[in-house]
Amino acid sequence: MSMTEDKGQRAERRPGFATRCVAFLGVGAAAAAVGCGAATAPSATSAAIPTLTVGIPGPGPAYLDVDLAQALGYYQKARVNVNISDAGVVVVTQAAAGQLDLALSGTTALLAPNNEGHHTVDVYAWAIGNPVAAVAVASNSPYHTLMDLSGQKMLVQGVGTSSYGTAAYFSHYIVTHGGKPLDLVSVTSESAINNEVIAGVGAATVGPVSYYESEIQAGKMRLLVDPTSASTRKIFGGVVGNSIWGLASKVNQNKVAVERFLAAVRAADQYVHTHTAAQVATALAKSPFEAGYSISSNTAAVQSFEAFAAPTLGYISKSAWDLSLNEWKLYGLGLNLSSPLFSYSNAVDMAPLNAAAKLNIKF
Repeated sequence: MSMTEDKGQRAERRPGFATRCVAFLGVGAAAAAVGCGAATAPSATSAAIPTLTVGIPGPGPAYLDVDLAQALGYYQKARVNVNISDAGVVVVTQAAAGQLDLALSGTTALLAPNNEGHHTVDVYAWAIGNPVAAVAVASNSPYHTLMDLSGQKMLVQGVGTSSYGTAAYFSHYIVTHGGKPLDLVSVTSESAINNEVIAGVGAATVGPVSYYESEIQAGKMRLLVDPTSASTRKIFGGVVGNSIWGLASKVNQNKVAVERFLAAVRAADQYVHTHTAAQVATALAKSPFEAGYSISSNTAAVQSFEAFAAPTLGYISKSAWDLSLNEWKLYGLGLNLSSPLFSYSNAVDMAPLNAAAKLNIKF
């Protein structure tokens, strides 16, 4: 969804979870796990192959195309070294500071850096719609519809995050339909949020389905709003929910690497569109970022996201961007979204994707 994606609950639950990067050392070389910040070892096969460092907020279905491209060997085929950095909640600040070449997050995360003088551009839409619009409540909750939450306490992770923005939008929806605004309360982690909702401290929370997957399976929580339902998708429409973006200077500096990377990601999204969730989950299991997750768990996670997964294969039209800007005005961003800083011509760059689509690569 919009705004930065906070590190997912699935990542928080994994015992011994640590931040990792993955380097892909060119054609025919095996993928190797390395510590974040470690240099990629030079090799004869990678000498002429460009390198790109891409940050993700954490493992999970919302970033499946980037992980899937690695698992399927698409980066090697595209002849690009890709260091995937599990940057967690600092992925946005690292990208805005130029410490990452590209970042994956909710699309609105790139707006604040632009407002602060760091020219960022969106190069790929990897979710259209709002995949983090899942509202969850305790299994014994008396609330059964969105309107039932009128005036109630909604727990969100941080301020200016995807869950916060979605909650703000739901609050606006409730008010315009005769209810009272939600009481938005920020809590530091998703695990703490879930525990407080189960305990009745908060009425509900909002985020991707994967945040509540274990609690739902354990019978402790249930979905009040399904983000894949027709009614929910109608609320959010064709908003450019999640994107791949970076500093314009970084995109221009790494032109060849960005184009090859996007070609591989685009091919991974085509794989998602032409295979079952179980097949995608099985392929995804080869990614180091999915270690410790079962195929059945990953299948359910993929199913919760695939309805939003890059239906335009990354392309962002001006009409889609303008629609998104209009919707984001209700997300509590504190930005003047009518400013030229956020216009399609300034904040979106489809040239790398258009070039990537023309590359003659057999995936």
